[in-house]
Amino acid sequence: RLTDSDIDRMIADAERYREEDMALARKIHMRNALEEAIYSVKSSLTERNDIAGISELDEFITWVETESDSASYEQLSRKGDQIYSKFGIRVDASSRMQNM
Repeated sequence: RLTDSDIDRMIADAERYREEDMALARKIHMRNALEEAIYSVKSSLTERNDIAGISELDEFITWVETESDSASYEQLSRKGDQIYSKFGIRVDASSRMQNM
């Protein structure tokens, strides 16, 4: 049988892991939104044959491919802000989080 202290510890662990899981999910949703925005911009630039824009966007693609796994939510969000300021595409992960 479980003691009261065992049950209390298990409840506390579950609450702590839930918070960690939510933070990780938030980060993943932001990364997905960032990737979606990047590839949307790339498609638009490619259709317009905007070589300079594609070259500029390639810096974001490289960053996402090499740095985003270790980046914080805030770093991902700042990259999203940079994409918005350069290309006018807003990166918004909030709609993805509504189902959580």
